[in-house]
Amino acid sequence: MASQNDTRAAIATEFKKLVVHETNKATVSSIAKKCGISRKAFYYHFSDTCELSKWIYRCELGSLLLEHCPPRNLVYLPVETRLKYPEYPFYAHKHIGIRQVDSSQFFDLLKRYLEENRSYYKMLFWSERNHGLQKYAAKLLQLGFQRDIRYILGGRHLPENMISQLSRCLANSVIANYLDALLYSNRSLSTVLPKEFTNVVNQSLTGMIDNFFAQRENVFDFFEI
Repeated sequence: MASQNDTRAAIATEFKKLVVHETNKATVSSIAKKCGISRKAFYYHFSDTCELSKWIYRCELGSLLLEHCPPRNLVYLPVETRLKYPEYPFYAHKHIGIRQVDSSQFFDLLKRYLEENRSYYKMLFWSERNHGLQKYAAKLLQLGFQRDIRYILGGRHLPENMISQLSRCLANSVIANYLDALLYSNRSLSTVLPKEFTNVVNQSLTGMIDNFFAQRENVFDFFEI
């Protein structure tokens, strides 16, 4: 008897095939028929194809992160989040010295994953079956950037709304950049950024935050004089 994980994997495999080759037929009924299961069995595992597409992203990218990243660098969902699948890491970074973060390995693996599944994601995002996956991926990345910002702060204080706004802006920009390469060009995703600058987001974050606090210190010193 197939395990739950085996059934989920089979459902995901057939869904990806349908999205690539018969996008309009990537329905619950078609997936169930291809897998030799009932619609009820599909709904036992996933509420709809929207949830399925999110599970595929989390499971496949998370497995890649688990395979290649040291456990200490993996980032999992916080306890208080409402997002599903906390068993899979969604981000990876390593701390370098004081107030510096390197997430280049994560972005290398993200590019590799999207490149290996390019046909599937290209058709998924082109079709109406996007299901908000773009927003979902950006939300996960936003949570990762929030972790980075707090480490870069190193005890310095920024209001929570400022951390949220900054991380959301960066996450949306990164996702839009990847989608632009994925959807509107035939170039490899490895060319999105030069390999020497794969940590550009966190380097920029460090510079912006340090500059913000340096300006505040200068203003304070001025009034002290």
